[in-house]
Amino acid sequence: SGPAPGGAVSGPAPGGAVSGQAPGGAASGEAADPAVSRPPVIAEYHGEGVQAPAAMVRRGRHKLIVAGDDPELLFDLESDPRELDNLAGASPDVVAELRAALAAELDLAEIDRRVRISQRERRLVAAALRQGRYTAWDHQPPADAATQYIRNRGDLYELQRRARLEEPGADG
Repeated sequence: SGPAPGGAVSGPAPGGAVSGQAPGGAASGEAADPAVSRPPVIAEYHGEGVQAPAAMVRRGRHKLIVAGDDPELLFDLESDPRELDNLAGASPDVVAELRAALAAELDLAEIDRRVRISQRERRLVAAALRQGRYTAWDHQPPADAATQYIRNRGDLYELQRRARLEEPGADG
């Protein structure tokens, strides 16, 4: 069931698309500025090799990568698709704009705080599990593996022949 006729619909308003304007306010046929026409793309990374939450924000042709105290990395993906030339020092205005877009969506300091609390809690659980009798947390299949595999030196073809039902009409 959808919204009632004339009812509100969630999501961005169609804006100029209905009136023939391209996204970002440009008239039909004019190129819209990609930095204005689309919201930024933001991604987080908390895996191996980072000491603090890392994030990437891309808007239009520019991509900014931040990771704790590491230097910021800014790339112009149109002129440098392989991300080899860091423009962060030469384009502080672009860095500030992308940092603001990132801060509007993610509070990296709060994420870092919550991750560190979680790590302390997991260390506490790990230390507790080392006390007394160990019980694995992962799945323990109930089947006895010794009954699931052929563990003798018999002829495989003979074992398969004995395991099959008799052929129809073989009884005479």
